[in-house]
Amino acid sequence: MSARLCIALSLLAAPSAAQPAAAPSGNPFLTEWTTPFGVPPFDQIRPEHFLPAIGEAIAQHGREVAAIAKSPAPPTFANTVEALDASGRLLEKVTSVFSNLTSAETSDALQAIQKKVAPMMAAHRDDIRLDPALFLRVKAVRDARAALKLDPDQGKLLEDTWKDFVRGGALLPSEGQLRLRAINAELASL
Repeated sequence: MSARLCIALSLLAAPSAAQPAAAPSGNPFLTEWTTPFGVPPFDQIRPEHFLPAIGEAIAQHGREVAAIAKSPAPPTFANTVEALDASGRLLEKVTSVFSNLTSAETSDALQAIQKKVAPMMAAHRDDIRLDPALFLRVKAVRDARAALKLDPDQGKLLEDTWKDFVRGGALLPSEGQLRLRAINAELASL
């Protein structure tokens, strides 16, 4: 059964709710979904919506992350780790639908978009993980973790964030980071 059919059947069984109006740009990703349970409006989503939405989402996420990295406030769990975790909601919204469709109901059009999106996403991840100012903020929070009295969920989020940066190359020297970026770009293009 296709992903669209599963969603359509779930909508038939769900309480009635107004379908969202198309976004002013015509791109349903750039509007709030008012469908039952926030289910993506698959009937309005077209392949040509993904690339512009992902481009906008990457730009928006980049601005959110830059604001965290450039914050003049001393790094805290809330203004660094939690803020990072809360960033990128639009990107998550678009890419979750995109990956769902490319894995469950792909097409030549979606595969062509995927070839363009993979290098964009790899570069975006590298831009975040290899941002020295952002890493220094995460490191400062991690270094102070014993005094922060974090609950277990917060401690796990902090450690996962730290590992994501370290495994993403944040501790590599600059020439190693450049090499890592090149490798990630090549892997994404393959």
